[in-house]
Amino acid sequence: MQRKFYSLISVMVLIVLLVSACGGKTNTGGAGNSATASSDPKASQSAAPSNSASATAAKTGNFALDYVPKKKDGFTIGFSNGYFGNTWRSQYVGGVKAVGDKFKKDGVLKDVIIQNTNGVPAQIAAVESFINSGVDAIVLNPVSSSALAPVVAKAVAKDILVIISDDPAEYPNTINVTGDNGAFWRIQAKWIAEQLGGKGNIVQITGIAGNSADQLRQKEAKAVLDKYPDIKVLGSAPGGWDPTKAQQAMSNFLSAYKNIDGVLEQDVMGNGVIQAYEAAKKPLPVMTGDYTFGFLRLWKNKYSDLNTMTVPYAPGVGANSLEVTVRLLQGYKLKPESLVANPLKPDLKNTIFSAAPFVVTKEAQPDAPWMKGEDSKIKAISLDEALKIGEGQPDSASLDSYWTEDQLDQLFIKP
Repeated sequence: MQRKFYSLISVMVLIVLLVSACGGKTNTGGAGNSATASSDPKASQSAAPSNSASATAAKTGNFALDYVPKKKDGFTIGFSNGYFGNTWRSQYVGGVKAVGDKFKKDGVLKDVIIQNTNGVPAQIAAVESFINSGVDAIVLNPVSSSALAPVVAKAVAKDILVIISDDPAEYPNTINVTGDNGAFWRIQAKWIAEQLGGKGNIVQITGIAGNSADQLRQKEAKAVLDKYPDIKVLGSAPGGWDPTKAQQAMSNFLSAYKNIDGVLEQDVMGNGVIQAYEAAKKPLPVMTGDYTFGFLRLWKNKYSDLNTMTVPYAPGVGANSLEVTVRLLQGYKLKPESLVANPLKPDLKNTIFSAAPFVVTKEAQPDAPWMKGEDSKIKAISLDEALKIGEGQPDSASLDSYWTEDQLDQLFIKP
């Protein structure tokens, strides 16, 4: 009898335990609620939001994508520009300053500290200074993706949000906001191949040797030109995105080669190419142009017969980068579909492409062969349309574009 009594008590205790356990499960709406159902203060503490790199890495493996805000406003952002040697970079930095001033006026930002440097050691020192001053985020346009990797890792370890702007880098725990460098020169390579009828001799004037954007551009141009065995690339030389250096490079080509049918050049170096031809007293060839309003005006008013075109690599990518950084600091999350594969490391999906806004030809040609297969957001416009956009702007200014508030909203999930 006593044995039965103790057995009955044991059964009742077991039933109570089972009911309690089931009741706990009934109250949880999923993994996110399990901590609130627990009465263990240690369990609640471990489940609380954390802003450490190790904690967020457990979610997606990317600290920047899962960044947990520390405050609502009053942020300080360090902006490191790794090269400052042409008008494009001046406009790029100017856009960053304009957006920063807007957010400072609204109280969202306390400060944007802009550091312009040339060379790896100076840029590393600038980023180190940002880390030591305790900024909330760093926006970085790296002069070398490999050389800056250790200091970026150091910033992330200090729970600093890092956004890579313009020139892409394959750093984990960061987000790239970059122009589509591949499309930028792919379109121009397709155009020059079409203009030459698939045969002829060309030279290339590229950007900064070793720069990640320049490497991506050259890779895409080669992929296009490889389809045209009768187009011969006589030579390729870096112009450093500098008209003066481009003029020297083109002068060297003109001295070395008698027959140059086309010039494939990048960015803001078109005037340098033209000056080299004028100095050599030679007629201008088929050439890709540049998207400064000075070049566009010369094309319209002085060289109206020049067979050229341009694809602007918009300096507004800097302003776009700062806009994205501020939203992440405020707790916005990027939609998964907003991200594409890192152009330098395809298995890393951490990049937002800022597509080229326009393709400029003498007459708008939206159905041209070089537009096929490209991003539908790229608009084919005429030279006159481009010049209208530039009314009132100096010759040194570039044809530009910024994301609108609606375009930014499409990238994010609101907090």
